[in-house]
Amino acid sequence: MGRANRCLLPGQVSHLTHRCHNRAHLLRFIRDRDAYLFWLREGLQRFGVTLLGYCVTCNHVHLIVYAATTAAVSELMGLLEGQVGAQYNRRKGIDGAFWSDRFHATMIDSGEYFWNCLTYVDLNMVRAGVVADPREWRWGSYAELLGQGEAKALVDWPRVAELIGCASIAELRQHWQGQINSCLEHHRLKREACWTEAVAVGRRGYVEWVTTQVEGRRRWEIKESALPSTNSAAWTVRESGIAYG
Repeated sequence: MGRANRCLLPGQVSHLTHRCHNRAHLLRFIRDRDAYLFWLREGLQRFGVTLLGYCVTCNHVHLIVYAATTAAVSELMGLLEGQVGAQYNRRKGIDGAFWSDRFHATMIDSGEYFWNCLTYVDLNMVRAGVVADPREWRWGSYAELLGQGEAKALVDWPRVAELIGCASIAELRQHWQGQINSCLEHHRLKREACWTEAVAVGRRGYVEWVTTQVEGRRRWEIKESALPSTNSAAWTVRESGIAYG
C-alpha cells in the first residue's frame, strides 16, 4: 500500500481519514471512542481548528475540518494520535503501534461537494452494516445534529449551515434528514473512493487550482468520478502512484 498523502492547503475544508494499525478494531470499545472524542474536543480548542463533520468507527476515523493554517491540522492529528494511542496502551499494558503511519487528507470544494462528503461520512456505519440509521451511532455528527449526544456539540453547526446555504440550524437539520433518508430509501450506500483517496474533490477548476498550489514537483491525475450516493459526479485529482486503504 502506498503512503497516505498530506497535501494540505491553508483555509481549505479537508476530509481527514486515519486508520488503526493493520486495520485492527482498536476503537471497538466505547471507552476508546469516548476517549477519542475527549481529545478531539481538547485539540479543536487548543489549535483553533473548526470541526464540520466526523465519524469515529471501530478501526478508523473521519474528520471534516477547516483551519487557517496547515500546522493547526497537523498539531490536532498529532495530539489525537499520541494521546489516544498512549491511553489505550497504558490500559492494555502493551507498547505497540495504534495508528497507521500517516493520515490521509482530501481537500473538499464548497457547496454540493462539501454536502456530499458530509453525507458520505455520516453513512459510514450504515455501509458497514453496524447500524440501520446513522442516528443510532452516537460517535458521529449526524446523531449530534439531531440532538442525541449528551455533551456539548463538537461541530460548528452555524458554519456547516453557512457552507450548505441553510438559513438556520433547524433548516439544516430538516435538509440533512431528507438527504440521509433519501440515501437509505434508495440504497445509495456504495463506497466512493474519491473521498478517501483523492487529493481534492470538487469542480474541475477547483481541483486544477489545487495542483497549482501544492509545493513540490508532482504528477497529477485529474478525472471525473461518479457519486452513486447522490446520483451526481465530481472532479478529482490524485497524485500518481499514491493510494490509501
